[in-house]
Amino acid sequence: MTFSLIANLLTLVIILTFYLVRRKKFSEALWLRRVDAPTLWEGVAFAPGLYLVVSIVLASLPESWLESYNEASAGITTGGAVGVLAVVVAAPVVEEIVFRGLIMTRLSQVMPGWLAVLVSAAIFGACHGHPVWFGYAFVLGSVFGFMDLRAGSIWPSILGHIVFNSFSQIITALPGTDEAE
Repeated sequence: MTFSLIANLLTLVIILTFYLVRRKKFSEALWLRRVDAPTLWEGVAFAPGLYLVVSIVLASLPESWLESYNEASAGITTGGAVGVLAVVVAAPVVEEIVFRGLIMTRLSQVMPGWLAVLVSAAIFGACHGHPVWFGYAFVLGSVFGFMDLRAGSIWPSILGHIVFNSFSQIITALPGTDEAE
């Protein structure tokens, strides 16, 4: 997890440096625009429901898929405070900046917004590697992308992604879960 945290922070530094060198306002280019409070909190409001849907779908997958998913997920442990920081803060911020702030916004300049959302969500899913991760990352990317497209800002998806990953960390830490035992 330490490596993941360092990689995410390095990615942020590179992106911000790129915009500073080019003397471009990164907040506008990356859709880090201000939004009103109700719009800002949409991501937070949707995250628990998204987590519930993903959990229900995961529970209904065929046993062979679950075994493969659990095997692939076994290497992902929080590793204490550094791991939680990497999973709950760094990963959501970097992923939203890259996939919604950079990729989706650029695609939306050359294609309809809805298609840009779906293409960026597919890229987001593919970068997660495992077929099961692809599925739910695509769904999350789509929901967050449409939310951001409507808001004109990636702040709602950053907050939603943080809450979604927080739910995951809390649930897996509860007594009686495989990860907590």
